[in-house]
Amino acid sequence: MRRSSRVIASGLMLALSLTACGGHSSLPTTPMDDGSNAAPAALATATTTSASASVSTTPLISVPKTFGALSFSDAGRRVKNQPVSITLTLRYNHQAELDRFVANQGKGRSHRVLTAAQFNSVYAPTVKQEETVVRALQRAGFTITQRFPNRTIVDARAPSSVVERYFSTEIHTVHQGKYGERFTNVRPATIPKEISAYVRDASLDNLVVVRTVMDQEGGVSNPFPSGVPGEKPSGGVPGQELPMVMRPLASGCSGQLLLNPGFESGNVNWSTTANVITDDSSLAFQGSWEAWLDGYSSPETDTLAQTVTIPAGCTATLTYEMYIFTNERSTAGAVDTLNLTVNGTNEGSFSNKTSTGGGYVKETVNLSSFAGGSAALP
Repeated sequence: MRRSSRVIASGLMLALSLTACGGHSSLPTTPMDDGSNAAPAALATATTTSASASVSTTPLISVPKTFGALSFSDAGRRVKNQPVSITLTLRYNHQAELDRFVANQGKGRSHRVLTAAQFNSVYAPTVKQEETVVRALQRAGFTITQRFPNRTIVDARAPSSVVERYFSTEIHTVHQGKYGERFTNVRPATIPKEISAYVRDASLDNLVVVRTVMDQEGGVSNPFPSGVPGEKPSGGVPGQELPMVMRPLASGCSGQLLLNPGFESGNVNWSTTANVITDDSSLAFQGSWEAWLDGYSSPETDTLAQTVTIPAGCTATLTYEMYIFTNERSTAGAVDTLNLTVNGTNEGSFSNKTSTGGGYVKETVNLSSFAGGSAALP
């Protein structure tokens, strides 16, 4: 989102939710880079060795804990032949090297782009590692329901008794408020040693554990902010998006596409100019964080952007809460402007002449025309 022209003590706070697709995540399987296919030099001689040279302990699967509107009531042990779906997330190879690469990207020390194919050939689990996990599950009585091109996630299903035996746990049926009947492990579980070297973690439940800001009960918590400073606080730093090759790619047509949609994770997952994502619960629409574009007594251009991939055939909408506050006294016309663009196409324009009346207002934009590709929201 881009706001340009002269700004005099005006501010705008946003909370966004983009609903289009959900489901399990996987890394993109097509290159998304700047046109260069060159891998970083450190990767040129890398080989895909074992995911973990040694695993000192068998990974433990904790018991999920949810609270408030996401809390659940226990309906007792699940009938042994009732189905339970599980998800295994496999370990990356060369994890330390990958951590350094991502850290350098985040600190702006490297602008080299890694394609999905390059990432998969170096860091993703190997074909053999994935096959070891798949065959072990099949021998134990699981049906594999989905695998992904980057070999990072394996979805499977089995009767409750099979899941309990293989992961040394106990599965119960539970009721989770408006989300209905669910299931979860109620005792800590362990990943069997035959696959623990390749599995980073596992999910043995289908609980709803995270909600977007827009889905939280109680509606807006601060619809009419007061005491807005004359100028936006300074001292912040620009924000950066997670590299596209590391972004989750959703499947299906339900769920949240934006990372950090309500800004409550802080200044992460958005490309911004300095001082845009800030922490001030008195000004935030909900929670403690907001995105404040401009608001200085001198000309300034601020940006807030994130790119999402909308699968073909899905209906996608961008919903955001906007508060325009200004003490601009000019009657000559709009001097402070904000433009919402998607892939360069203007989808909304606002100015100090379109004040929101002292409080937040909800705006919705239909992005379904961008389904089947990436949508850059600058």
